Amino acid sequence: MAFVPSISVSQLAATPQNVTFTDNSTGADAAIVSRKLTIQTAASTYLVPSGTSTNYISWALANTSITVDILTEDQCVNVLCEWLDINGATLYTYENQYPLAEYNKQFL
Repeated sequence: MAFVPSISVSQLAATPQNVTFTDNSTGADAAIVSRKLTIQTAASTYLVPSGTSTNYISWALANTSITVDILTEDQCVNVLCEWLDINGATLYTYENQYPLAEYNKQFL
């Protein structure tokens, strides 16, 4: 079965600073060896956890989901997930915009 990339994005009201990304991809491709997330705000700022020296987040293939502490306020973000081969070349991409609004919901 061909690989079809897909992810979902969620937040919990109890921890609005954390965002969980879940890989919902179907199919398989033996050439995929790693995955990375690039999260960018409408103001073109890259969101990464504290201490990260790149503008993306490495996401191990062994984990179907990853939770990252990246927010201090509501943001609408563009999320790009890339599945890479052994040379770091992009094999597949999934890109979408997500409103991350749990901070605001707490004060309604």
